[in-house]
Amino acid sequence: MARIITKELALKIVKKLNAVAIKSSSKAHDDSLKNDLHISPRQAKDLGQCPLSRDEYIAIMRENGILPMSDAESDEVNP
Repeated sequence: MARIITKELALKIVKKLNAVAIKSSSKAHDDSLKNDLHISPRQAKDLGQCPLSRDEYIAIMRENGILPMSDAESDEVNP
């Protein structure tokens, strides 16, 4: 399988999400970013290459139950 998330792309994702990169002692863990983000490899690639915005990423996390719904979204679900 071709490597989808390069180190350069991972650093772009970290910057886009205003996150902090954590250095790993093992090179093998450099590719686990997509798993840590709880999104598909395609979504991770889109996040780094810009078709997927930070706000869209956060919406995906909320839809998947990873992040809580915002107050406005909770009001829409529970009127």
